[in-house]
Amino acid sequence: MGDVNLGVSAEEREQLQKQLDVEKNINPFTYEPNFTPYEALKLVLGIVTVPVKFSLFIFCLFNIWIWGKIMTMGSGFNANEPLPLWRRMLFFPCFLFNRLLLLVMGVVWIEKTGKVARTIDAPIVVCAPHSTVLDIFVSLAIVGRYSGFGKQEVTKTPFFGTFAKAAQTILVNRESKQGKEESLNELIRRIEEKDPRWPKFLVFPEGTCTNRKRLIQFKRGSFVPGVPVQLITFQWPHVFFDPTWTSSTNRKWQILRLMTQFIVRVKVHCHKVYVPNENEKKDPFLFASNVRQAAADYLGVGVTEHSYEDTFLSQAARKAKFNPNDIVDFEFASLKDMFEITLKDAKRLLKRFGADYTVKKTGKMNAAQFAKALGVPLTDPIEEIFDLMDKDHSGLIDFKSFLIGLTFISQKASSSDGVEILFQALDPDGTGKIDAKSLHQVMTSVFGKVSKEQAKALIKSADPDNSGFVTKESFLKFIEKNPELLVAGLKIRSAYVERWPAPLSVHGPNTRSSKVEETMVGTPNPTCEEV
Repeated sequence: MGDVNLGVSAEEREQLQKQLDVEKNINPFTYEPNFTPYEALKLVLGIVTVPVKFSLFIFCLFNIWIWGKIMTMGSGFNANEPLPLWRRMLFFPCFLFNRLLLLVMGVVWIEKTGKVARTIDAPIVVCAPHSTVLDIFVSLAIVGRYSGFGKQEVTKTPFFGTFAKAAQTILVNRESKQGKEESLNELIRRIEEKDPRWPKFLVFPEGTCTNRKRLIQFKRGSFVPGVPVQLITFQWPHVFFDPTWTSSTNRKWQILRLMTQFIVRVKVHCHKVYVPNENEKKDPFLFASNVRQAAADYLGVGVTEHSYEDTFLSQAARKAKFNPNDIVDFEFASLKDMFEITLKDAKRLLKRFGADYTVKKTGKMNAAQFAKALGVPLTDPIEEIFDLMDKDHSGLIDFKSFLIGLTFISQKASSSDGVEILFQALDPDGTGKIDAKSLHQVMTSVFGKVSKEQAKALIKSADPDNSGFVTKESFLKFIEKNPELLVAGLKIRSAYVERWPAPLSVHGPNTRSSKVEETMVGTPNPTCEEV
């Protein structure tokens, strides 16, 4: 088998092999329901209580909303100033209805150890791990009225908007970097005021729910002020029903099962105040990492560099009918730093990875399925690229290898001149556009047997106007959005360059069209050395 000119040196090939060794990790966003015969019996017996429990649940939420509305009613309310005593006292009924809500959901008692520190000693409370929707209600029962960060859009929602106002939540404009900085400055201002009328600032630094098997990255925001924090850890001991609420959880089914439970246990430990040292005050990432490690040590779990972006990738895998355990078994953050790849890129490649339905069942693909994902026939060059990603030579690759391999090779192949040369190769007549006929001729001459349907499908995917052809501008935009397709075009480009090794004008018209057509299209299957 000849070699394809991948634009990858021997040293870079070795580098790719090392990068394919990205450590597999437990996916912290999966959920495996343990639905035993005993759980089925509980569901049957408890289903009669669901209407009553659901009605009480809505009743509690409604009353929390009403009292929050009364508490914030009138012109005297100002989010930039602490609420006066009489308004703060109106929050007490919310506290009672919150406890009743937990009782309805099966949390009969909260097994609490340690003491909640005074606001003056620890103005920020850090809660971890965040694994269930009940965490916010348990936090309210333990800490009392607290504030936090919230997106600006939350004020438009009936219940949470009112609660955000009552809690004097610091609203964040997530679309603006300046907006995020202003939110941090507001937090720092409140802390520096040292006014006991301000509520505690409570945060779940993971930013999303996990399955508690690992602690994911802590966001740095609440650690920027560099002030003492109190860590509060949550545990949900269970034998049969796990109340975990992740991207892999069937939410409706989980709520139904939650409402049929007799008792839901929760253990809360209030740790001693964590006072940052000078290095931690200067480096919020170090501060966050050390607090996370303290939580992990107490809980007896490991840490992982998964972030909230991984949960979106896990959600995308679930929606695409993959088993998330087979897909997100690596830390996306490490690949993001390694390749500067975006979540959008990863989701697009995930869609390609699942082009064959069998891959969705197994989580792995063979060479033929790899070619199908790229929309090209299986040829020696495509097999060689596949073999480069198949590190263990098993004949199969997983999504991690697919993502790393395609990203690595396409980035090496995506120079502007390289893309221009590929366009010239696909436009042998120099017309400035590619149609299905010319694409079919070029692909047949290079790859051998290629169906007209395959050529038409490729043209259609790059032809937003359905004009029947692809202009140079459309081609460049298409490659920019789908750089992985450069991998499939490497063979075409190398055949073109080897026939015409002299410098090519990549910015002007193709003056060699007749020769190119004669060489690449006129010959049924040109034999050229593949470098």
